[in-house]
Amino acid sequence: MRYFLDTSALVKIYHKEEGSKYVIEIYKEGEVVISELAAIEFLSAIYRKFREKEISELALKAVCDKFSEDLEARYGLLQFSPLVIDEARNLIQKHGRSRSLKTLDSLQLAFFLVFCDKEDKFLCADKGLLEIAREEGVSVIDVKGGDGHV
Repeated sequence: MRYFLDTSALVKIYHKEEGSKYVIEIYKEGEVVISELAAIEFLSAIYRKFREKEISELALKAVCDKFSEDLEARYGLLQFSPLVIDEARNLIQKHGRSRSLKTLDSLQLAFFLVFCDKEDKFLCADKGLLEIAREEGVSVIDVKGGDGHV
């Protein structure tokens, strides 16, 4: 079994917030995969935290360096493919009439659906995205509260 971290879960490893303890346990012990999209979104989120003065310049550098190391040695990195784009399009067409499914969220879920197996877990802190993932038959873990509700 692997753990797929969307960006909302990934950030919790590097910036202490609600749910960090649970995600860090998985980071230390489990096989973790992320999408190329998460790698980009993560940097955007960390730089936003710097601009908003949630973290210092020293912390920004340390986090970016550690994340760079982890990209090389720790995470399985799932690559963009036409299948991911097609799946994201299908998800928006399927759920868009009744639900708000943002572009980047559709891509994150599409990465999971294309590259992950039934026993793999989708970790996320976004309630709406978790609901859609459940409807798609995905085993989810809500990391917002830090208790890892499946």
